[in-house]
Amino acid sequence: MSSLFEACQRHAEYFATVLRTANTNYLASGDGWLDGLALFDRERSNIEAAWRWVCANAADPRATSLCAEFPNHGPYILSMRLPARAWQSWIKSAIQAARQCGARKIEASHLGNLGVTHRRLGNIDAAIAAFEAQTAIARELGLQQLEATAAGNIGLCHADRQDFRQAIAAQEINLRISREIQFRRGEAIALGNLGNAHADLRETERASQYYHEQLLIVRSIGDRQGEANALGNLGLLAIDLGDHVRAVEFFEQQLSMCREIGDRIGEGNALFSFGKAYHLAGDLARAAECTEQGIAILDETGHPFANEARAFLSKLGSAT
Repeated sequence: MSSLFEACQRHAEYFATVLRTANTNYLASGDGWLDGLALFDRERSNIEAAWRWVCANAADPRATSLCAEFPNHGPYILSMRLPARAWQSWIKSAIQAARQCGARKIEASHLGNLGVTHRRLGNIDAAIAAFEAQTAIARELGLQQLEATAAGNIGLCHADRQDFRQAIAAQEINLRISREIQFRRGEAIALGNLGNAHADLRETERASQYYHEQLLIVRSIGDRQGEANALGNLGLLAIDLGDHVRAVEFFEQQLSMCREIGDRIGEGNALFSFGKAYHLAGDLARAAECTEQGIAILDETGHPFANEARAFLSKLGSAT
C-alpha cells in the first residue's frame, strides 16, 4: 500500500509542476500564453486526476501540503478553464489543507480566489468577507501585492452594489500599493477598474484617461487578457459616447483576442457588448443574436453577467 501511495504522490507532484509550468508560460510575454494553454489542455485529464487523488488523501500528512499548494500552481489557468463552482471547490479544499498545515500565506492567496468565485456567482457578501480575511492575513504577513489585489477586489464588490465612490477609494488603494511595489499587472487592473467606476459615474474623460493608461501597460508587459479587457472597456465607453462604429471596432479586437487565448468569460462579455453596440446602431436583430450567444457562454462559465444579459435581451424583445 505504501508503494502505491508513493507512486500516486509522485504522479500528483509531477502534474502540479506541469500546472505551474502552464501557468508560468501563460503569464510570459510574447506567445507564451499559447504554450501555457496548450500544455494545460493537453494534460488537463492528468492534472484533474492528480487533484482528485490529492483531495481524497488530504488528511494524510504526506499529502496535506500538496493539497494546500496545488491550485496555487495555476490560478490564472484554472480561473479561465474551470467553471466558477468547480474552481471554488478546488479552493475550499486547498484552504482547509492550508489551515491544517499552518500555511498562512497560501491561505491568504486562496481566500482571494475564493472571493473571486463568490463574486462570479453573485454572492457579494461572501466575496467581501473572503477579501477582508485575505487583507487581514496580508497585512499581518506584510504581503503588499495580496493586500493591493484584495483592495481592488473589494472595490469591484462596491461597484457591483452601485457604490462607485467607495469603489474608487478602494481602487486608489490598489493603484497606490501596486505602484509602490512596481506590480505592473496590478497597476493595469486598478487603472481599468478606476476607469469603469468613473464611466459608471458618467465621468467619461477621466474614464478614457484611465483606460488608455491601462492599455499602454498591458501591451508593454504582454498581458493579452489584460489587453482584451482594456479594449472591451474602451468599447463600452464608446457606447456611452454614442459612437457605435468605434465600439464595434474595439469589440472585434476584444473578441478575437479572447478566442485566441481561450478566455470564455471574456468572449461571452464581448458578445454581450456587441449586442449593446448593435442596439445603439438600431440593428435589433443582430443585437439579439450577439446577446444570445453571449448568454450561452456566460451561463456555461457560471458568470452573473448572464442575468444582466438576459435582462437586456428581454428589453430588446419588447422593443421589436
